[in-house]
Amino acid sequence: MSDIEENQPKPKDAPAPSDPGRSLAQAIGARNLMIAILVMPVIFLIAVMTVIAIFGRPGEGRARAATEARPIVDAAATGAIVLPAGAKIVAMALDGDRLALRVEEDAGEEIVVYDLTRGAVIQRVRVEAGPAAPAP
Repeated sequence: MSDIEENQPKPKDAPAPSDPGRSLAQAIGARNLMIAILVMPVIFLIAVMTVIAIFGRPGEGRARAATEARPIVDAAATGAIVLPAGAKIVAMALDGDRLALRVEEDAGEEIVVYDLTRGAVIQRVRVEAGPAAPAP
């Protein structure tokens, strides 16, 4: 640039060069920044409350459904499971209010299905060994 171009006055309507030292508040205006800072959390809270009003609280429906679906075991259902002498439980599985026990005794094995809500044995299944499978 020449000395003549540097000393010439700039027109007033010319855009100001971008100043890297300008703060964000100066760039968008301090008033607009304060409005954004105050309004955004309010909008967020309104959105969250709307979602909760429409869909309910998280986990509320599942907890209510779980207590309604399964009856609570009462004191009568806590009876003892009587095994024959020398028998032992080698495996068990729980499915809802049913308990399956694999009982091993001298005479063989047995699967006992126990209802926890009624406190009673529902079914007994003897497990007997069949003939050995032929070798391939």
